[in-house]
Amino acid sequence: MEQRLGDRVLGFGYLAPLLADPDNEEIQAIGGRVRIYRHGRWELVEHLAPDDAETLRLVRRLLAPGDRIDESSPEVESTLPDGSRLTAVIPPETEQVTLTIRRYVVRHHRLADLGTLPSEAVALVEAYARGGASIITAGPGGALHQYHPAAIPLYAHRANIEGAGARTYRELMRTALRLRPDVLVVGECRGAEALDWLLAAATGHQCLGTLHSDSPRGTLRQLGTFAQLATEGINAHAIGEMIAEHFDLVIVCGFGPDGARRVTHIFEVTGLGKDGVIDGSDLWVLAPERGDLVPTGVRPRRLERQRAQGNHSGLPGRLLGFGAALLLAGGTLFFSGARL
Repeated sequence: MEQRLGDRVLGFGYLAPLLADPDNEEIQAIGGRVRIYRHGRWELVEHLAPDDAETLRLVRRLLAPGDRIDESSPEVESTLPDGSRLTAVIPPETEQVTLTIRRYVVRHHRLADLGTLPSEAVALVEAYARGGASIITAGPGGALHQYHPAAIPLYAHRANIEGAGARTYRELMRTALRLRPDVLVVGECRGAEALDWLLAAATGHQCLGTLHSDSPRGTLRQLGTFAQLATEGINAHAIGEMIAEHFDLVIVCGFGPDGARRVTHIFEVTGLGKDGVIDGSDLWVLAPERGDLVPTGVRPRRLERQRAQGNHSGLPGRLLGFGAALLLAGGTLFFSGARL
């Protein structure tokens, strides 16, 4: 009882035990209902029924310095000290105080440990990464948090209440390139920073990152669409050429009927077709009737070309094979946008 009272008065109230549980990947409060995402499923926390005033009090306690939420600014995004991402919306923008905390849970450090890929597929992806390939991971919302001792995190954030201090993804990308990264990792590409990402790949940087999409070709189209949002006005054909020439692999993730995360496609980009459409082939696909990832029989052209040229160098076989990494993301070290 004393602990609960202390949490309510001085700490994080009913959120304290939920935040302390390492298995809780996401916490959501909608009015008097609280649910958590853990082990691939949403669960209702039946013993909790907080009122709006209590949740709003906790939101304000959790906000980073300079962030605020009130009737004149009824929506806020903030980053917690551990890198978790907080989003809250209150009336009049919605009917009830709504809070979501998305956490970045570390469970795996090697691709093989994820348990979603056959060993041959793991070897294929790691070979691409060690060879300096640029790789996009796509899928539904979520995250895989990855630590690395030489990673340098950079943070995007909005302007403060005086309208100053905003830091955009494009500004962070320019800073990142000045720091001479071995690998440039974009936590979640969702805007005009896609052009800077493409230009970095075109100048020889190995680029890894994620965005929201449910298919390989949809991922490539979305990357091109984001790049066209940049004010430079580069035409679609030139952007398509950059993607086709400098990105090598697309890994798509999704959820199975049981809620488990699975890789559904490993897709190789092979070039730009005469019609301006990016060419490529599935190397591995998820067989719906079996629930397993199976090879298509297509030989990986770019990997064979690297081997023919004698390129067997690469980075240590960590997750996706990257070594010293520079991470560009809205939170601390994480891949955002793909639940692997």
